[in-house]
Amino acid sequence: MSIKLLTDSTTSIPKSYLDENGIALLELLIEIDGELKKEISDVNIDQFIEQIDNEEKPYTTSMSSPQHVIETFNSIIEEGYSTILYPYMTSQTSSQINAVNIAKKRINGKLDIKYYNTQLAGPAVAPFILYGDKMLKEELSIEEITTVFDRLKEQIYTLGFSENFNALFRTGKVKKNLKMQVVSNMLNIKPLFQICVGKGVEGFGGGMGFNGAVKKIKEKIINDTDKNTIYNLILTHSHAEKNLKVLENEIKNIRNIRKVNYFTIPPVIVNTVGKGAIIATLYPIYETFVKK
Repeated sequence: MSIKLLTDSTTSIPKSYLDENGIALLELLIEIDGELKKEISDVNIDQFIEQIDNEEKPYTTSMSSPQHVIETFNSIIEEGYSTILYPYMTSQTSSQINAVNIAKKRINGKLDIKYYNTQLAGPAVAPFILYGDKMLKEELSIEEITTVFDRLKEQIYTLGFSENFNALFRTGKVKKNLKMQVVSNMLNIKPLFQICVGKGVEGFGGGMGFNGAVKKIKEKIINDTDKNTIYNLILTHSHAEKNLKVLENEIKNIRNIRKVNYFTIPPVIVNTVGKGAIIATLYPIYETFVKK
């Protein structure tokens, strides 16, 4: 049984890595200048990040179109694959799974699609793809892979912060008023959030300035992770290179980090977190976790 791994652009894994390792990609859509565009192939991410905070209203975003999914499926069939393994993000944050189901019906059984509900979202799904890629190369079965996934989802810790409240005001997630705007600007409050199993994205307060945000992130990591575990770290960001290295070093001071990957936050997520955001994802290293 030949198995193709399928993922979404919201994981933030670079397309170059996906192409190099033969992982299929479904891109979410974002409307720019009245046209729906694939957020990776059709959008200049760097330009998008630089101008996002100047926008008064949020961009309209949507799941991949069923036609895009069908085209992806047909390409996978042409490559000679018979099965797809699709670790998908929770429906709490996206209806992407609906487009996949529609496409599945239209290809009339030409592919066996194995779903796995990660119950997570965004970069918190990335470890499933990185693990899944390795396990498929080691020829583990779907059953063996999903057993590992079941354990893995409880050991992924994803949290981060936005540079300011601009994105939250723009999207309406926080009601904008003069008092709120003045207070958040004066105190330089940075909204903090985490991605939780089965719950999607949740806020957990704010940090006063960058140092305050880092302090609260460190406290959460100390409370929620195992000091005896060796972790890999994924740092996704929207043009926050300087702060990225500071946060990385602070995390390394409190946890044993084997490897660090740096990913750019894609446009659909930048639309909600703004420029200057950083998201950190810790997950156990493959070598010890899979061999348990």
